[in-house]
Parts: sequence; C-alpha cells; structure tokens
Amino acid sequence: MASLGGASQEPDIFEIGNVIDDQYVISARLGKGGYGEIYRATSIKDGTIVAVKVERASKSGNLHDELSILNTLTENGCQHIPIVLSSGFHDRQVHYFVMELLGENLSLLRRKQETHAFSLKCTCALAMQMLKGVKQVHDHGFLHRDIKPGNFVIGGSKDPRSVYIIDYGLSRRYVHPDGTLRQKRSETRWVGSRRYMSPNTHLRKDQGRRDDMWGFLYVVIELFTGTLPWAHLRGIQNLDKVRDLKVAYMCDKLVEGLPKEFCEVLHHIQSLKWADRPNYRLIHNLLESMYIAEGGTSDTPYDWEDTTRTNSLLGRARLSFSSVHSDNGFSDGCDPNSPAEKPKSSPSSEMAAKYAKRFHALEDSADFSDDSSARRRKRQQEIAAEQAKTTSVASHHEATAAGADSEPPKKKKKKRKCVIQ
Repeated sequence: MASLGGASQEPDIFEIGNVIDDQYVISARLGKGGYGEIYRATSIKDGTIVAVKVERASKSGNLHDELSILNTLTENGCQHIPIVLSSGFHDRQVHYFVMELLGENLSLLRRKQETHAFSLKCTCALAMQMLKGVKQVHDHGFLHRDIKPGNFVIGGSKDPRSVYIIDYGLSRRYVHPDGTLRQKRSETRWVGSRRYMSPNTHLRKDQGRRDDMWGFLYVVIELFTGTLPWAHLRGIQNLDKVRDLKVAYMCDKLVEGLPKEFCEVLHHIQSLKWADRPNYRLIHNLLESMYIAEGGTSDTPYDWEDTTRTNSLLGRARLSFSSVHSDNGFSDGCDPNSPAEKPKSSPSSEMAAKYAKRFHALEDSADFSDDSSARRRKRQQEIAAEQAKTTSVASHHEATAAGADSEPPKKKKKKRKCVIQ
C-alpha cells in the first residue's frame, strides 16, 4: 500500500484476538497503510496460518481492484503471485481477502546482512525470479507501479526458495480487454515509492512497462550494493532533489563500477518508449550469465541461508531452475549438474563495496538516512552523554577552585575530547 502520503492515524481495524466472519482469529498486525491493514490470522477450521488484508467500507481504497487483479493472475497460472484463499464482507463494515502467509521481504533480508547487501550471486538468483514475476504481471495486462524490495517476498514455510511479488493496490491495466493499448495520458499524478519510482513518474509522465523496469533496475542495484545515489534523501520535502538526481543518473554513471551486464540492462531500459514491451529474455540472459560466472548452481543457498558460507547444503531445498527460468520468454537455464562452487574471493564484492562507498558518506551526513539513522541516533546519544560528563567535570573544577586558597594545589585533570567514531 505504498503512496506518497503517510500511514493512516486511525485506530486499527482489528485487535489481537478479534474474529473475522467467524473464520479467522487475528494474531498480529503485519502492516498498515493509508487505506487498509494486513494481519496474520489463524483459521478456526483447520489451524492454517494466513494473511488477511482488510479495508473499511467507508474508505475509497483499492482492495476490490487488487482482489480482481490477483484472481486474474492466479487463474492464468502465474507462479510468483500470492494465492487468494477467500474473501468477504465482515459485519457490513470491513472488506477483506485472505491469502497464503508468505515469508520476509527482500528489504528486511538485505538489512539483516552484515554489509546491508547481497552477494552478486544471490542478487542475480533473486532478480531472475523477480523479473519473471514482473513479466507475468505485464503479460496479463497490468502495470505494478510500486516495484520496491518491500514488495518482493520469499515464499512461506512450504516454499522458502521462491520469490513472490505482492501489493497490487496501485496497479493499473494498461491494455483494453481486446489487448490493445490504452491511450497514453498527457500528465498523471505521482504513484509509487519515491526511492524506486522511475524518472518519468517524477516528471508526471504516464507510466508504461518501461517504468516498472526502471524500478526493477533500482531494486537490483540496491540489493547488490546496499544503496542508491539518492538513498540519503528522504521525506516529501526532498522529492524534487530525488527527481533531479534520478534524471542526472539516467546514464552510465548509475552503474559505474558495476559488472558490465548492469550497463547493458540500463541501456536497454533507456531505449524503451512508453508503448514498448521490454526484452525480458535479454535481461534474464544477462542476469543468468552473471549468476553462472559467480559459480551459481541449482543448489546454491541464498546469503541468509548460509551466513558462514561453509554450512553444509544437506537438507536444504533445491533452487529448481524451472522456478528461475521459463520457456515463456526466457531461456531454458543451465545444467543443474554443473560442478559446485569452489571457495574463492570474487571481485564482484569489491565492486559493490566501491559503489556503496561513493554514497555512504552522503547517507551518514544526511538528516533522513534509511540505512544510517540507527547508527546516527546512537552516535548522537554517545556525544550527548560525553558532553554532559565533560560539563560535570568542568563544574566540579570550578567549585573546587573557589576553595583552593586553603588547600594545596591539585593536579589539573585533562578534559576528555568528544570524538565521533
């Protein structure tokens, strides 16, 4: 439920322990947006843990449209879409639909990494599945319009290796029922998330498939490097600055220092006009070539599954290449029996570190840094404590100095300097 506005300040629709339609018991709130909320709940009938998305009937939200989109995608066999289990109207006041409960999103998983970034191998494995999800949405006539790491999640306990694309509250049909393109609008409102929306969206141009692909590229770069050139600019007051930076980085500077395949993806996206269909096969092949070059195989664990890089793969679910590759516009993949990765240091990690270093100084000095806000608060607390301690010592010296006439001179203590680490 991303938008340029903040989350609603109204009380939660449900509380822990409430029952929806005599079927689902609320156990936790998972998220809240401007129009609705999402909860974790348990089915009274069989004990299944599910996710329930709800919206007040008095709100003019998009829950009904989102449900229609999900049903259309599911009916057409899309594999990277959450499955809707049921829907209804609770007490004639709340619309809801129930989905399978999925895993954590890629934004949270990235931040859990020590470097706040994934390896190139992990990034490519995720990106190939993300691309397939975006392609399926496009192929069935919809634009997602809110591509961001938080809207890509790992499957639940039954399917922990697949990537799903979620949240269709801002999605829109770009074709008529007969498959012809809708007329391009001359000007539109901002729709999406500031950090990942395309430069065209900032300029109020009508969104097409190319704009989802700009968001896709931004997400992939952030997953690999841990940052973006404008990541330090947050808040609605910085919207114009973000726009200006994105326009300035609509060139090779955006991928400077990254593997050459990133530059090829960028050039393709740059070439797309509003009505153009992206070359998903080209982008997939570039991602796949990097994945294989890094030693990726069907058994390669994700970064968060093998934090020490030495854990045994025994018992891990296999990453089926059929879930990454598709003959529906993609290649058939590579040999799953290829030799396992040999331990070696990859230059790709150095590339990502150098890329991130270019912008971390901006993040650390910014007023609103997503990645460094916690560190900055800690530093500010340490500085305040040090200053208070220094002031206390100085006051003590002043007090003792008043009675120094009758006392032998004391050795003056050195004041501790306040150093920002």
